[in-house]
Amino acid sequence: MPAKSGYEVCREVRASPELAGTKVLMLSAKGVQADMGEGLEAGADLYITKPFSNRELIDRIRQLLAS
Repeated sequence: MPAKSGYEVCREVRASPELAGTKVLMLSAKGVQADMGEGLEAGADLYITKPFSNRELIDRIRQLLAS
């Protein structure tokens, strides 16, 4: 993302009263544990690393929407 990182956007979403309940799924090529932790600490509900299978993505989205 050119202007902001996904972490920054996620923090802004969580800080906004209107958007705080929005489900956030991060898709990233950054698969190091520290990056995953940063995404979850920023407020992401799920963090999936690339490459991923379409089936995995659909299953995880279904789980997220059901929670």
